[in-house]
Amino acid sequence: MSLPPDADAPPPAPPSGPPGGRVFNLEGRPVPSVYLAAWLFAGGGLAVLFLTTQMAPGAARSIAILLALVALTLGLGAGAGYQAIARLARDPARYRGPSPLLAFPLVVALSALVSVLLGIVGVEPGGTPAGQLLGLLIVGGGYLAVTALFVVRTGALTWQEMGFPAAGPARARRALASFGTGILVALPASVGILYLTAIVGSLLEVRAPQVLAPATTELDRLILALAVVVVAPIGEEIFFRGFALSAWVRDLPERSAILRSAFFFAIVHVANIGSVSFLVGAGQALLQMVVLVPLSVVLGLLLLRRGLLASIGGHMTYNAIVLVLGFAAGAATTS
Repeated sequence: MSLPPDADAPPPAPPSGPPGGRVFNLEGRPVPSVYLAAWLFAGGGLAVLFLTTQMAPGAARSIAILLALVALTLGLGAGAGYQAIARLARDPARYRGPSPLLAFPLVVALSALVSVLLGIVGVEPGGTPAGQLLGLLIVGGGYLAVTALFVVRTGALTWQEMGFPAAGPARARRALASFGTGILVALPASVGILYLTAIVGSLLEVRAPQVLAPATTELDRLILALAVVVVAPIGEEIFFRGFALSAWVRDLPERSAILRSAFFFAIVHVANIGSVSFLVGAGQALLQMVVLVPLSVVLGLLLLRRGLLASIGGHMTYNAIVLVLGFAAGAATTS
């Protein structure tokens, strides 16, 4: 049964007023208290977080950062919950959960909050291979928690609709076939992407940014392999392909949804680049886009054609190739 044409429309805008008047208007909203709480907590958290940049290091600054992250997490969580409620009026064939563009900042805030809490007890993510593994486990846990709580529990998407294998006697066989397909597709695709990366990097006279912690022992390399080849692909594929792409493909043509998710994935990774100068950083950002957009398109097609395990297998394959090449280059420069 189709809904009336205006059933999915946002609350009517006021006839006149300042720009953004509809955004900050509570009239006609299904749960105005949740909407208001989202803005107050998120805005207050951002304001306090900004103020901490002007504070001297110390206990007061650490407490302020902690409180800011708590407020920001609550605000973004309230915003995601509000969207899930407000979109219940949509046609069931469309996506009715929180936007991936809102869910991702929630993952970032939640992961940062957990990292700060661990730092208080003396556990510091990052810096070493073990720290990098811990950091990726925290972020991956954030991806899984936000997807489970705000997408699956709200009924917006099921795990099967996000590409997980359906239950049944042949589930293991289908899962293995899907995972193997991802590996087979990613092998030639990765070679092509890496050749393209080398050409563009040579033209721009830049190298890919170094994002891995230094590995000096075999145990360090094993830990990095676990972090980069297993943990990171699983968390990212659950969120960026299983959730984000599956959500957008319900509202957009398939090609548009794949491209949107590809640029979303690439921009998120580009935002992590830190460089000594603007020109070098811009070159590295462009190089990352050249790598990650086509890779994400391949992974998106794998998800839509063969399921989430195929995209996970493809992502693991690409990361494994890059890691092996990185280890080989490191060994060559130190020999």
